[in-house]
Amino acid sequence: MMSLQKIRSYFILLLILVGFSSYAQKNPYGGFASEYYFGRQLSTRAEAMGQSFTSVEGDASSIHFNPSGIGNLDGIEVSITYATPYYILEDANNLAINLASRISKKVAVGYSYNTFNYGLKNYITDDFGTILDSFDNKITNHKIAVAFRAEPTFFIGGSIGFLNFDYGNYNGQALQLDFGVNKKFEFTRFKNNQSINLATTFKNPIGTEMTLESANSTISTGKATLPLIMQSGLSYYYTSEIKYNGIHVFKLIASVDYQTLFNSRNYFNKYSTGLELSFLEVLHLRGGYYRQSISNFGSSKNKSELQDLTYGIGFSVPVHKLTNAPIQLNFDYCSMPQPSALENANWESLNSFTGSLKYILF
Repeated sequence: MMSLQKIRSYFILLLILVGFSSYAQKNPYGGFASEYYFGRQLSTRAEAMGQSFTSVEGDASSIHFNPSGIGNLDGIEVSITYATPYYILEDANNLAINLASRISKKVAVGYSYNTFNYGLKNYITDDFGTILDSFDNKITNHKIAVAFRAEPTFFIGGSIGFLNFDYGNYNGQALQLDFGVNKKFEFTRFKNNQSINLATTFKNPIGTEMTLESANSTISTGKATLPLIMQSGLSYYYTSEIKYNGIHVFKLIASVDYQTLFNSRNYFNKYSTGLELSFLEVLHLRGGYYRQSISNFGSSKNKSELQDLTYGIGFSVPVHKLTNAPIQLNFDYCSMPQPSALENANWESLNSFTGSLKYILF
């Protein structure tokens, strides 16, 4: 168990982060790059579980949701997620490539490259209209993360992101710092393996602004405030003791999340819940629900919140339990209608894919 002194230290650290958050409210968030921050989930598994993933651990994509989550990885994992479209932007897509690894019993590190491509191109032409070059309108982020096992069941993690924005004539860069904690409570008195995770993450707690520069001298430059996000979550893990050839017959994960913005009281607050049922460590059935407040931009024709049921499926090949090779393969998929902020609007369905390879070391 953690000592009272350590608990007090972690509590003080959280208070400092909240203090930074309160200071950042002086620059309210106005919705800049909301399609990147609040659009597609950078994990198909998270998308299918109601976007409730703050306290789910041991996944390379935790770099995005809560960097402390990579602290409980049991080896090296690389994953790729691709999702498309985004409402009216039918050619828009999200791409995330994650690499995370435990390097010791107490330390894990990770790297992620993710991009939101608007599916729109800008063209550079000469005086006669001949196209000389083209480039994509997109947002990219390179993240480096580290997580520490401060106690046997308590993890602290942080990441630094190098954010780049390219759209039309505008370009901007910014650094984004994220911080997260995850505490596991194990129930040893029960016959089956059961535990609860409590987790909190702060994204951009120092309230970073991005300076936007224009390639066109006739267009003025400005600053855009990035969202200051706090997410808290709880997840319940259950693993049946019944095994078949060394493989657990049944596993369950149930999660709930709450999201709020310290520098925007009007929208992007979210409640979400998710469920994952795993059979023989091969088949994973997922479902969830989320409800998120949004701005209706002063129009009665627009909704003031988004809510939807989510669902998806996953398949794993636990090679390490079938052979001597310490490898596991995973594939996740979901296809769902996109909830619309506009009344009576129909959009093309969202499709999200994730493939991952894990090399087990511990």
